[in-house]
Amino acid sequence: VVTNPPMDPIREGDSMDLRTYIGRRPIAREHAHEYKPQPHIELESPILTEDQYQNLVDPVPGEDHLPVHRFDTAVHESTEHAMLDAIDRIKAQAVKIVRSKEFSVLVLSDRGVKEGDIYIPPALIAAAIHNELTNYGLRRHASIVCDTGEAFEAHDMALLVAMGADAVNPYLMWQAAEA
Repeated sequence: VVTNPPMDPIREGDSMDLRTYIGRRPIAREHAHEYKPQPHIELESPILTEDQYQNLVDPVPGEDHLPVHRFDTAVHESTEHAMLDAIDRIKAQAVKIVRSKEFSVLVLSDRGVKEGDIYIPPALIAAAIHNELTNYGLRRHASIVCDTGEAFEAHDMALLVAMGADAVNPYLMWQAAEA
């Protein structure tokens, strides 16, 4: 990318920040008498390493952690409307889970895809859940994390963030980099 003037993250660090927060975020219209910060995890970037992802979904016993609910985006049926039905089911479950305040992180993972399965593309399911939670006024109550093998390039991860993901773990990219 070429910009004029050139973007310089060192000198323009105040305006060029990739930092993101995972967890429930306070809402300005919540009329609390005192501000109570919500438990959260601060990340330097929305792109998670495999270690960061594992610490998020499987924390070390005894350490503080955020409650995480994992959705499998694999569709094991091959009917005509299987993908649409799966999207509707996941959206409904996400709203129910976030309303219950039991979980503050929703992980959308395609690791469960087997040969012969189809899966919901991560941008599609992230956008669907983002929009559904927004429609119910619940979006700031949970973070969306995509655990996907589909993201390999910066553009792929930027697209997922633009579609509503708060963080992305491109697990196949990390595996390919290690090979």
